[in-house]
Amino acid sequence: MRIIKVTIFFAITAIIISCGYTKTEDDKFPNMAVFPESSNPEITIKPLKMKMYDMYSSNNATLFAAVNFFYDDGATGQYIMEMDDELNRIDSIPRHGDYFIAKNGNFYLEDENRNVVKYNNLKSEPQKIPTHPFHGKLYKDNLEKELKEKGAYALNKFPDSLHYEISRKIDSISYHKAADEFNKQVLTNLECVRDIGGKYLLTYPQNEFIIEEIPTPLWDENIGNRKRPYELLHKFDQCRQRDRFIIGDGKELIIKDKAVTANGSSGGNHFVPGTFYPKGYQYYEFSVNNETTQFKIFAEYVLAQKITSRNIPNTNTYLLDVKHERYDYDRSVTYIVRKE
Repeated sequence: MRIIKVTIFFAITAIIISCGYTKTEDDKFPNMAVFPESSNPEITIKPLKMKMYDMYSSNNATLFAAVNFFYDDGATGQYIMEMDDELNRIDSIPRHGDYFIAKNGNFYLEDENRNVVKYNNLKSEPQKIPTHPFHGKLYKDNLEKELKEKGAYALNKFPDSLHYEISRKIDSISYHKAADEFNKQVLTNLECVRDIGGKYLLTYPQNEFIIEEIPTPLWDENIGNRKRPYELLHKFDQCRQRDRFIIGDGKELIIKDKAVTANGSSGGNHFVPGTFYPKGYQYYEFSVNNETTQFKIFAEYVLAQKITSRNIPNTNTYLLDVKHERYDYDRSVTYIVRKE
């Protein structure tokens, strides 16, 4: 019986190890400051009232950023915001979904009704981007209806037993004619394409359109060897966007050490263990203008860096972003770091 128990013990241990279980340890630096506190009083780390996402350069020595702004009453506002290098708000426009800031200075956003609108600048009125006059699905549906009602493939000319095969033939003919018309009306003179919220923004020399309805066959085999219309759209150049600010190269913020204090698990059931992953503390060192500070933070996935840094170009101002994890209930904000 003892041999059986020992065998079972080692078998379970082997299974656990094979599933990624890591030996645990205590906090290596129990007295180290917990983020956003830090060891150096000369360096301040303060939360902003917003989460800053992509940041873009401006022609006016300012910066643009997509932000979630958190109000004191608990409400959240989503904006494209223009700021100075001290992150003071200059102007903003609301956003409700996907967005695109073009190289030429135009802003494209989804409004509250999921329409794509354009702002020439933050002070301008939004212009709704019109739908392309070619409606691929409607064009195909009308062809299909006409073929079914008259001509060589009119369904009333065939017995009911052949309706399925004739319908497949009609679908093929109407699809290829609609695809030909798509190539003629949509692709001719098209300069660039941009995907916004699942819609295609099409830019031509003199105008812009949104296209959503693209010809699609009911049976995939009716496509043949030709490329689908959306594949042809993806071959076009992406409309050029404004240059993003470069994320820091990691030299200012580094993880000096880690401590695995527990193991999380995912999957599995009462009979089969799931996959284990190590969680615990990450110990950081951060340098700003020849000053260094240290702090730690608990990470649900200790092997993945939880805090990342960004520098506002040509300044000594840095931003720290904390990866949101499933146990985080507070609104995730961006932190600003300065040397006092």
